Amino acid sequence: MDRPMFSIVVPVYNVEKYLHKCVKSILSQCYENFEVILVDDGSTDRCSEICDEFALNDSRCRVIHQPNKGLSGARNSGLKEANGIYILFIDSDDEIAPNLLNCLEINFNKYNVDIIGFNAVVNDIKGQCILSTGKNIGMVEDGIKIVQKRIPVSTVPLYCYKNKFLRKTNIIFKDGIYYEDVLFTAQIFMMNPKVFFLDETFYYYNKREESITTSKIKMKNYCDIVSICCELLDYKVVDDIVFKNAYRNIIMSYIMLSEEIYRGMSMEDRKKGKINRQILMNNVKQRKSRVGTLNYFVAEFPSLFYVVREIRRKIR
Repeated sequence: MDRPMFSIVVPVYNVEKYLHKCVKSILSQCYENFEVILVDDGSTDRCSEICDEFALNDSRCRVIHQPNKGLSGARNSGLKEANGIYILFIDSDDEIAPNLLNCLEINFNKYNVDIIGFNAVVNDIKGQCILSTGKNIGMVEDGIKIVQKRIPVSTVPLYCYKNKFLRKTNIIFKDGIYYEDVLFTAQIFMMNPKVFFLDETFYYYNKREESITTSKIKMKNYCDIVSICCELLDYKVVDDIVFKNAYRNIIMSYIMLSEEIYRGMSMEDRKKGKINRQILMNNVKQRKSRVGTLNYFVAEFPSLFYVVREIRRKIR
């Protein structure tokens, strides 16, 4: 069998209500040279049977059954088995447009980039909105320069990656944490890929009340983002002004994200999380030469900088 052009990795866990629509949106592509890797991550509902049915009825589908490892573990299992020239990660309760793969192939051939980003329609209880990955639409950009100017949208399913590039980086999803997309995207863009952004909407992101991303903020969420920040603080920084500026911008953004999560917790949880908050801020201040003077003061006065940022957001 010829090598597929695209590998589409779909982590599956207890989503029997949504799985049919998700996989059918993939199999309905107007482009045919792709494989679907369904990673059944220890589901306890009918997802295992549904995955097997798809594999039985369509040769483009493969199934991996494994004990529950979480979203990161499922993605990593699919990534390991992916044979395609390009890789997409699709969440099992979402859908994609029928012309996505066709458009991706055209633009990969045209621009010879490592990553292509595209837009999503976000559906939740409040209605619909557009989530855009790019600012400089229709331009090839360096990952480092993107991060220097702004933090890229961290939603992994809104990017298609060249398999060869991902293998070269050796970057995988970190197990056992929330916000795994945040860490993965930061690490990937700091490897300076060539990136192209499409100003087209191909992804339909369904926010469920019971999903991870809309669950009530808990201590683990906060501890995980602090852990990610601390991991990024130990990132190897090369002696290059563009790289340093990009790195410092990432640190600033994720300090602010941690502060946003902290302020969203209950007063009781804030008391419990105060030690983690202090550990993070101390780690930042101890690395002043790496993170820069501004980040040092952000760590010294996180609440003040958070309030200033929110005021600036509202007056834009």
